[in-house]
Amino acid sequence: MSGRTLAIGLIGAGSIAAYHIDGVRAAGGLIACMAAGSAESAVRAAARFGIPDAAPDWRALIARDGLDAVIVATPDDTHEEIASAAIDAGLACLVQKPLAPTSAACARLVDRARARGVFLGTSFMHRHLPETRALRALMTPDGVRGRGRILSARLRNATPGPDWGDWFYDPARTGGVVMQLGVHGLDLIEHLFGPIAEVRALAAIRNPSRVLADGRRVEVRSPDHVLALHRLDSGIVVSHEILFGEVAGTNRFRLEITCEGGQIELRGAHGGLAVNDGTGWGALEIDMTEAGTVQHRLFLDDVRNGAVRDGTDIAGVQSVLTAEALMRAARDGSAMAPPRWRPQEAEKPA
Repeated sequence: MSGRTLAIGLIGAGSIAAYHIDGVRAAGGLIACMAAGSAESAVRAAARFGIPDAAPDWRALIARDGLDAVIVATPDDTHEEIASAAIDAGLACLVQKPLAPTSAACARLVDRARARGVFLGTSFMHRHLPETRALRALMTPDGVRGRGRILSARLRNATPGPDWGDWFYDPARTGGVVMQLGVHGLDLIEHLFGPIAEVRALAAIRNPSRVLADGRRVEVRSPDHVLALHRLDSGIVVSHEILFGEVAGTNRFRLEITCEGGQIELRGAHGGLAVNDGTGWGALEIDMTEAGTVQHRLFLDDVRNGAVRDGTDIAGVQSVLTAEALMRAARDGSAMAPPRWRPQEAEKPA
C-alpha cells in the first residue's frame, strides 16, 4: 500500500460526510465510492461532492473491488453491522463516534478487528482540533508547562441539537445527547487528563418535542440535558455540561482549566487557546491546520501500516462504557466507577 493513493469508500451522506470527504482529500487520499440511505441519495451526494462512483447500498460498496478502507458515518444503531461486514471483507474501518450504541457492541467490533488483523478506529475529531493539539504539546506528567499542576476543569458540549433526523431522539437507535455529544467530551477528558475514575450526573428531557428542518415534529425520548461531575485517577475534578438546546451552541466544545499557576481556556471568549497567570488573558499562537486534515492523515498512515496509533479502537469502547456509567449514575442518584476495558488479546497469557 505504501506510496500509492488509498481508495476509501464512504458510507453515509449526512452532515458529517463533508468533514470526512474534505479530510481524506486534504490528506492525499481518494474517496472512490459513496453509499447512502438509498441508491438515489447516494447518486445525488456523489455528484454533489464530485465522487466518481455511487453504490446502491452499503453492502454493494463493501463488495467493490479496489477499496482499501471504509468510513462509516451512518446512524449509531447501524455501526456494528456495517463495520463487522467491512472487517470481514478485510477493509480497514474508521467509524464515526460512538463506535457502536452499546459498550458490548463496541467490544465485539474491536475484538473482531484485532482477531482478523484489520484496522479499526473511532472518529473523535475533537482530539485533532488545533487547540487540543496545542494543549497536548504543553502537557507534562505533572500538569501544564509553565502553569503547574491541574486542579480542575470545566467542559461544555452544547449545541442546538440535530434537526435533520428523528433517530437522534429515539432511545432504540442512540443514547441521546450523551452518546451524540457526551462521548466526544468523555474521550477528550481522558485524552488530555487521563482515566475517569468516578462519575456522578443529573439527566433530564427539557425539550420534550422538537420540530425538524423538514417540518416534522418528533418526540424526544432520550435525555437532552445532562450535567456530570467526574473525578479522575489523578484527582482532577471535571464538571461536564452536555446539552441539546443551546441556541448559539459552543464551537465544538469549550474547556476551562484551573492550574496552580493560572487559568487556561480552549475555544472560549479569549481565543482558541488562551492563558491567564493573574495579569490578564493572552492568546497563544497555534498551528491552525484543519482537524480533518490531521485526523485523516493519521488514518491513512495507519491503514498503510496496519496500526491504530492513537488508540481510538479501545477509546471507542471506553467512552461508551463511561457514558453508560454516567447514565446509570443519573438514574440511580449515586456515584459510579466506569469499568476499564481491555481487548481479549490483552487478556491472553504471555
